[in-house]
Amino acid sequence: QQLLHCIGRSRSNLNQMSRMIQHMLEISRFESGQMPLNKTPGDIAATSKAVAERLSPTARGRAIVIDAPESAPATFDEEILRRVLTNLVENALKEAPPNSDVRIVVSIDGQIVRTTVIDSGPGIPEELHERIFDKFVVGDRKVRKRGFGLGLAFCRLAVTAHGGAIGVESKVGQGSRFWFTIPVSPGAAASEPA
Repeated sequence: QQLLHCIGRSRSNLNQMSRMIQHMLEISRFESGQMPLNKTPGDIAATSKAVAERLSPTARGRAIVIDAPESAPATFDEEILRRVLTNLVENALKEAPPNSDVRIVVSIDGQIVRTTVIDSGPGIPEELHERIFDKFVVGDRKVRKRGFGLGLAFCRLAVTAHGGAIGVESKVGQGSRFWFTIPVSPGAAASEPA
């Protein structure tokens, strides 16, 4: 039993290290302008639902709730944006209290699609709101303890490369709302009801 536990922990640590190395390489490529994006017409609402379905079995009693229109068309790199959303939802699941909901809210606002991941966790101090998107916030134990390192830095670079923006709204004790925006597909905004 103890051997199986050790093997499981080792496998988990290896997966975490592999993800960290992948993030480092991709961040470096984004920063040097050498990360090609395979942008194609897609649907942020459908991508959000797919991420929720994939992560639900690992949510440990927390529910992932989707609030999205039938369709939220945009032109984006499906793989990259799926990983952005996965990262934000996984972070929210870590912070959310047991038996609570993590919500993914997708909306179209004029020329942008806005995606927000909401948890009811402990919240983030205001002085960390900008810094948590930096890679390796060295020397800040509060940031390291909460596990913010490369994942959010990757998210910011990926969203920015799509011509979008990313941010967080949070107060200590009141949960967090991580959001990102990307431009809608050409002509999509015109088809939305006023």
